[in-house]
Amino acid sequence: MKTLVKPTLVLLFFVALCALPSQVTAQLSANTATSFSITIEIDGNNTTLACNGGCDWKKITVQDNSTIVGENGVENNKKAADGSAFLFEVQKTNSGITLQQIQGTQWAAPIDISCSSKCTLVVNQFGLAQ
Repeated sequence: MKTLVKPTLVLLFFVALCALPSQVTAQLSANTATSFSITIEIDGNNTTLACNGGCDWKKITVQDNSTIVGENGVENNKKAADGSAFLFEVQKTNSGITLQQIQGTQWAAPIDISCSSKCTLVVNQFGLAQ
C-alpha cells in the first residue's frame, strides 16, 4: 500500500504542473487590455480628447451628444470597429460627460465626469488616471 502512495503523488503533481500554466495564461489573456492614455478637456459645452499614447489619432472634438471613440478615432457604430483594441462611447450630459465602455477596457462601470466650468482629466484602460 505504501508503494502506491508515492507514484500517485508524483502523478498528481505532474498533472497539476501541466494544467497550471494554461489556467494562468487563460486568466491573463481574459483580463488584459491594450494600454492607452487620453486627455479629456471639458470647457463649457466643448469636449476635446487628445491621445497621449496607444491610438492612431491625435485630437478629437466631440460634436454630437453621443460619439464612439476607438483606437483609430471616431467610429460610426459599434460593429464597424470590431477590430479596434479599445472602444468607448462619450455621451454629453448636462453637467459634463459620461464614458461608457464597449470593449478593450477594464472599466467596471460608466465613468461620469462632472465639470462646472473647465477641467482636464486623463483616462486610460483602467479608468481615470491620476
